[in-house]
Amino acid sequence: MIEEQARVVRVDGDLAEILIHKQSACGSCSAKSGCGTSLLANWFPQRRLTLRLYNSINARVGDMVVLGLDEATLQRSSLMLYAVPVSYT
Repeated sequence: MIEEQARVVRVDGDLAEILIHKQSACGSCSAKSGCGTSLLANWFPQRRLTLRLYNSINARVGDMVVLGLDEATLQRSSLMLYAVPVSYT
């Protein structure tokens, strides 16, 4: 599971706006070539990332939350992103 901590900065109805402060530790680890977290760090190189997500946990402004993404889901989504357009050409 790839996890990242974020802070809720705004709540608007069923949506929460969260701010992620990227950590700089990725890239210094010896396992970075096989790590999903390192892969995501390369995709989103900026230090701050803001997302608007469905607020299923009723988080409030100022709450710290943990976002998680299953590596297998990321791999399947990547495969779909690249394989589906190739099959239509």
